[in-house]
Amino acid sequence: MNSDNKATKKKLPKKKGRLLREKPIVVFGIVAAVAIAGIIGGITIFISIPEEKILYISYSDLAFLDPHQTWVPDDYEIINQVTEGLFAHNSTNGQSQIIHNLAVSHSWNVNATELTCQLRRFVRFHDGTRFDAEAVQWNIDRIYTLIDNGKMHFGVAQYWLFSDGMHIINKTEIIDYHKIKFILNKPYIPLTALLASANSFIVSPASTPKDDFIDKYTGALIGTGPFMFEVYNEFHSIIFSSNPNYWGGIPKFDKLIFKFC
Repeated sequence: MNSDNKATKKKLPKKKGRLLREKPIVVFGIVAAVAIAGIIGGITIFISIPEEKILYISYSDLAFLDPHQTWVPDDYEIINQVTEGLFAHNSTNGQSQIIHNLAVSHSWNVNATELTCQLRRFVRFHDGTRFDAEAVQWNIDRIYTLIDNGKMHFGVAQYWLFSDGMHIINKTEIIDYHKIKFILNKPYIPLTALLASANSFIVSPASTPKDDFIDKYTGALIGTGPFMFEVYNEFHSIIFSSNPNYWGGIPKFDKLIFKFC
């Protein structure tokens, strides 16, 4: 193999954005296509190896890997590539709107104290665990467990509490595998916006500690998003690979590498 066939590396200016599958971005890192030649019975065989598309992004270092822990805006842009919420923020038309994501529909009761969500089917976490109502319930329970045991930073915990300290969500009720009801302590219409925020993004119940945060040095962030967490290299980079089974379509890049500067 010719040594010239190496990935060309060019830094991308520091950039913030939603999931990279949604925006066409110029590729600054490409592993060139190569051909391996061999001779069998006097016939030269060429095996074409597809090019691997790698996007390198210059970025500040990662403070926290856990979406239920961080309050650092730069962390959100990295975590958003791996995890998702029931709802999402969409600003493609110039105005921010809350749209469905892992939830495909929702409805309120007349008193605005119960929100029922129909969940997306045939979605799995990167570890193979099924995304369903039980996974959503587990994540909400995890958030309030971290709040109640005092581990969650107040700046994050306050989003899940009324001004008097009462939990916004009293409990969750599983209606069936793909339908869940949020029962509130008091009416709270901004709940859909809260469920669209990065601090509510869904992680795998099978791979995530319930009463502690994900350690960025030794743990793994497992979500349902377009990219899968590979490794965090302290002071250097964080590497993701594309999720070939992503419900929203295969990502435009095979690898995504945030290089810290």
